[in-house]
Amino acid sequence: SFDVVSPADGTTVVATVSADDDVSVVTKFCGAIQAKQSWRKMPWEDRAARMRTFAERVRDGAGDISRIITSETGKPLTQSRAEVNEAARRVRAMIDLSERARARLESNSVRASSGSVTEKVVHEPVGVVAHVSAWNYPAFLAV
Repeated sequence: SFDVVSPADGTTVVATVSADDDVSVVTKFCGAIQAKQSWRKMPWEDRAARMRTFAERVRDGAGDISRIITSETGKPLTQSRAEVNEAARRVRAMIDLSERARARLESNSVRASSGSVTEKVVHEPVGVVAHVSAWNYPAFLAV
C-alpha cells in the first residue's frame, strides 16, 4: 500500500490505498472477464437501468466525491464538482446514445433475406480492455 498525500501541504495523508502486484492485476482482469459474461447475458434494459442508477448515485454523491477529489488533487472544489457532474452526465449520454443505436440496429438488423438464407448484423462488446486516463480527472476514470 501507499499513502496519498495532500498536494496542499505535501505532508497530510488523506488516504492509504493498496498497490497491485502482477498476480493481483491478473486476478482482477480475470474477474472483469467473468463479470463481462454475466453483463453480456443481462437484458439491455437491465443494464441501462443499472447505469442510470450509477449516474444518479454519482450525481447525488457529488459533494462528497468532489471533496475527495479536491483533497487528493488539490484542484479547486468548484472544478471537482464540475468534473463529477460531467461524469454523471456522460454516463446518461452514453445510455441515450446506446438507446438510439439499439433502435437503429433493430430496424436494420436483417440485411438481406433470400429463400432460406438470412443475413443478420450482430454487435457484441469487444471485451475487457485496459484504459489509461489522466490523473487530474479522476471522476472520468470511473466512466
